[in-house]
Amino acid sequence: YNANVTVANTIAGDLLVKLDMAGIAVSAGSACYARSYAPSPVLQALGLSQERVRGSLRFSFGKPLESEDIKEALKRIGKIIR
Repeated sequence: YNANVTVANTIAGDLLVKLDMAGIAVSAGSACYARSYAPSPVLQALGLSQERVRGSLRFSFGKPLESEDIKEALKRIGKIIR
């Protein structure tokens, strides 16, 4: 499962290290362009503005994933993006 989240007024790359240090593994851009700093062509094709594309984070989820895992991740993310 994948989810794309846009964080307003930020550049996703700036958040990657902070999220990683908080134990949250995310990516900026599409999986097809991993390790690339180019804007995601998938998000651009969907018609997202350049600002939204730059602020987009890709979360990938596997099994087992419990609701408590999501709650804890959201708590950590909230502390970082405030």
